[in-house]
Amino acid sequence: SPQQVTPVVEIGGGWYYISPTQAQTNGHLLTWWGTHASYLCVGGAAFTSLDYTQERAANLDNLDAAVSSRSTITATDVWSYGNRTISDFNFHVVVGDYASGKSPSEQLQAAGYTSTRAARLDNLDVSVSSRLDATAYTAPDNASIAAIKGKTDKLTFVGTDVKATLDGEHVIVATNLDKTGYSLTADYDRAKTALAITEYIAPDNAGIAAIKAKTDQLTFVGTDVKATLDGETVTVSVNNDKTGYSLTSDYDRAKNALAVSEYTAPDNAGIAAIKSQTDKLTFDANNYVYATATADVDEQAIADAVIAAIGDEQLVQVIVTPLSVRTQTSSAAGDTLRLWRYSKLRASFSLDSDLSGHDLRFIIYRADTLQKLTECSGSEITITAQSGGSLVAVEAADTKVPAPGRYRYVLRDQTIDDVICYGDVFVCDAPDAA
Repeated sequence: SPQQVTPVVEIGGGWYYISPTQAQTNGHLLTWWGTHASYLCVGGAAFTSLDYTQERAANLDNLDAAVSSRSTITATDVWSYGNRTISDFNFHVVVGDYASGKSPSEQLQAAGYTSTRAARLDNLDVSVSSRLDATAYTAPDNASIAAIKGKTDKLTFVGTDVKATLDGEHVIVATNLDKTGYSLTADYDRAKTALAITEYIAPDNAGIAAIKAKTDQLTFVGTDVKATLDGETVTVSVNNDKTGYSLTSDYDRAKNALAVSEYTAPDNAGIAAIKSQTDKLTFDANNYVYATATADVDEQAIADAVIAAIGDEQLVQVIVTPLSVRTQTSSAAGDTLRLWRYSKLRASFSLDSDLSGHDLRFIIYRADTLQKLTECSGSEITITAQSGGSLVAVEAADTKVPAPGRYRYVLRDQTIDDVICYGDVFVCDAPDAA
């Protein structure tokens, strides 16, 4: 029956120990627990056999595979908690019944807890759950291993080298220690009597000796040949010695050149006047001078003169389209075009061939770099058939007019892959309308 054990002594950190009497420990298996009104008290169990030591008893804890699910707190961590006082603590020990006439050790032996089995507890030095699970084990492929062994059993060795027989296989010899039994083909027979071959030319030893006699006379300063000049004329590349030289009397006038009578001072006033005018010039990117001109034309007088010349002839309205060039279908120089900044790009060409349906391109570019500045095509170019030729009109937005300056233009026919005409184009600067 359970017996109460006193006293209960606190060790610290929530741990306690008890000291049961000899009579309370007369049994082969003891269990104990504690009770308290507020706290949970954990008990334990132990065998009294001498073979079941405290170390072996501690190893029994490793039999629980669920240990990994418990806290990882260490023994040192336990003492980090403050001391606690537990009152009204009772401890009970249950002593099992003895079989008649048997000692505690005999009791355990009879129950199957032999010394041999107790010694096996020493093998529980680690947790069972830390070892390979049966489901993770993969059996070896013994059939493949046996097949490999069947092949390797056929190998023979000379030292650590595999002994092999080659049946016509090609090999690369790194070092051939056996040089006997080799001979060159007849192609190398001439090498045996090379000096006797007719095309062999003996060295000109006499000439070589004469050359050596000359080169033996050379002396060097570093890698430069040391030489003595006996009146020879030389051309000096760089003369590092500037002392001891003097000019002839022909250069005496240079000493007082400004005082010589034929000297005329520059017209600095005239030069300044010229500069004041040239300072007013402005230039474009091609260094052409920007210039403007005003023409006073009496349009009415011209119209009156035309009507007077026509007389009583029937007057008709004539619309004259400005034609900048008239060329053959082969490449030819055209007239100079003049465009204005902030105005549409307009140009027309009268050609002596009908280019209706042709793919024409109008291109403006820099003459110095061939950089293309503008290209007009498609709806920007209109081709109108005329008697004996065609009229090509180019009209594009003012955004396609390059910056003011002088450039070149070409009218290309992509259908026949040719240049129809080419020429200069001036882009003049002027303010835009409000």
